[in-house]
Amino acid sequence: MAQYSVNMKISPRIMSLLMIAGYVMATRASSNNEETLSKRQTNNYLFKGAPIASVNWTSSDIYNFTWGLTGVNNFENLRFAQNLVATLGTIVAIIFVYRIFVAHLHHVRLIASVGSVASANYFSQPLSKGLCFIQKHILISPLFRRRHNEPLQTRWGQLYLGTLPSRINASFLFAYILSNVLYCTLLLPWNGRVGPDNKFQAPTKAYLVSEFRGRTGVMATVNLIPLFVCMMRNNYVGKSIGVSFNTWNLYHRWAGRIVTLEAFAHMGAWTVNNFDYDGWSGIVASIRKTRFLQMGLMAECALFLIVILSIAPIRHAHYQVFLGSHQICIVFMLIGAWLHCYIDLLPQRRYVTIAMGIWMFERLHRLFTIYRKNLFFGRKWSANAAEIQVVASGEDAVRVSITMNKGWEYKPGQHAYLYIPRLSWTQSHPFSIAWSSVSPSVDESNMLPLTPVSTMAVVDDKSLASKIDFNSTTTLAHRNLLTTKPRTTIHFIISRRHGFTGRLFTAAARGARNRFLDPEKVDDIPKRFLAFVEGPYSNESHSFDSFSTLLFVAGGSGITHPLGYIRHLLEASADNLAAARRIKLAWVVRDRRNIGWVSDWLEELWRIDAGRSVLEIEIYVTRPSRKTTHHEIDMRGGRRVKWFAGRPQMEVILAGMLAPTRLHGQRGALAVNVCGPGSLADNVRAAVREKVDEARIEFSEESFTWS
Repeated sequence: MAQYSVNMKISPRIMSLLMIAGYVMATRASSNNEETLSKRQTNNYLFKGAPIASVNWTSSDIYNFTWGLTGVNNFENLRFAQNLVATLGTIVAIIFVYRIFVAHLHHVRLIASVGSVASANYFSQPLSKGLCFIQKHILISPLFRRRHNEPLQTRWGQLYLGTLPSRINASFLFAYILSNVLYCTLLLPWNGRVGPDNKFQAPTKAYLVSEFRGRTGVMATVNLIPLFVCMMRNNYVGKSIGVSFNTWNLYHRWAGRIVTLEAFAHMGAWTVNNFDYDGWSGIVASIRKTRFLQMGLMAECALFLIVILSIAPIRHAHYQVFLGSHQICIVFMLIGAWLHCYIDLLPQRRYVTIAMGIWMFERLHRLFTIYRKNLFFGRKWSANAAEIQVVASGEDAVRVSITMNKGWEYKPGQHAYLYIPRLSWTQSHPFSIAWSSVSPSVDESNMLPLTPVSTMAVVDDKSLASKIDFNSTTTLAHRNLLTTKPRTTIHFIISRRHGFTGRLFTAAARGARNRFLDPEKVDDIPKRFLAFVEGPYSNESHSFDSFSTLLFVAGGSGITHPLGYIRHLLEASADNLAAARRIKLAWVVRDRRNIGWVSDWLEELWRIDAGRSVLEIEIYVTRPSRKTTHHEIDMRGGRRVKWFAGRPQMEVILAGMLAPTRLHGQRGALAVNVCGPGSLADNVRAAVREKVDEARIEFSEESFTWS
């Protein structure tokens, strides 16, 4: 129970609320109320009090609409901007309240289920029909039939086209896109408005185009804020509402597309009025002599390059090229947009400044985290080292173990980004932390001297006393409990792919080959690499302590995700801190020898579960070999592992989890978690959707699909 209350993560949520409240107050203070804005507009003053010439927006002279804010209702544009920010903030607040409510329900269920089996069975009852409908058709539903995480590809599988959003995410995205479209088009003054002479005036083409230019420019700068909030790895808003980085990255991509379209529309509207006034020659001449336009064009060009390089096939095929060019283009875009607003003292500069602040804070935060977790400056400079070892059995994979010199609080479900300068100085890749171990830490500078021997005891043995120098005050290294905090070693299982993981496996395999050829030539074996770990990161909404029955489904190297949860649940349930009474792990592999990746950790899980039979393990081999003997099967888990040939039938597995058993009795609430290829996750999701009407089931998945 205490463990779950900690998992609610109150501190980051309070911090997020303070950040949101501070931003809202700053926005309100900077924009003031409607009366102040109206007065500022009436007095023809812009940001920082810079005066502009007064031009009648009803003028028929097109030139008046080719520069400045003539024809732009800046007060109305800022109001739309505030409405958009307020809408997004309201959605975040609603999700935050929902998460708090769900956490409360989990806490109540945990208290009831730990103490009583009957109470646990009470929570196995399905939700009401209305809530079941929402869960089945909205919350965990794919956009169309089954496909969600399985990538879209061309007919021949040569081009990667990305993944489809879930139905709930698609609904949010549709509302977000629709609101921007309405603000920029339908809500323009198509029928005209009251002119300076207090008479209603019909709009001219130049006026409407100018108004559209101002509206799209304002919305493009405002949308920079959610664009950069969604790209943060250290996203305190995401932690507070329990939304994964994978989902934030989806919103980041769509926010970027909206910003790009609005920026292009902003430039296009300026081009239309200038072309009507002076043709293409006038446009070129204006850009050549005006620094204001040059900075805006630089930002537009940077956005164009970002869009081209972000196309899914290009991004997936050359991700590192995309990532490096992406960061460079972001710098040019931000500088260009900020100078574009600064030169003419436009009020939208505040939004660009906020976006720049978010981006710089994220970069500095990550650098500080890497420094704090990996570097140590004492008498000598030291850093973390990664021990890389090729897994002897199964498909090509390596085990990476890193002992953190500074504090690392491991929790189940965490992942981290690895930097290995020997392989690449610029690349970092996310990997799930498969296991953690704690070892005593000894700080040589804190070694305490023992009391001089003469003051400790009286020696009765004369032969022994004659050998002791009582005048000596020799100091001995006292390696006892009076040392620093224990150190955590985190372990990764990384399967071989292309790029970084391929080079990592090659480097580890070369060392293993050298050791085999010349065992005495140990110094030439690259067993340890300088490594930096960025993290930990995790999905804060995943907590399984209140569930009596749990099903973890893993595919391939996705086994690294559930191992930590299973160990935690076994240990917590033994101490009556978790309600778990039945845990099943279904692991899908191509080669049965892959069990060698994690065989020692599985042995540790069975040791924790000794005598209780809470844990069940099933391994499905999709490419069984006829050469494998029954003796080899028994050596890999014996009767504690059930082996199956072929892919799992998730409907059958779920039905078995929901049915009462002779050993575990009734089932209680069921949690289903999947980590693996997109097709496997989609099959598990489809099976859960078919069963939500029969029992209380909660579905969650862990995926890395942003490349």
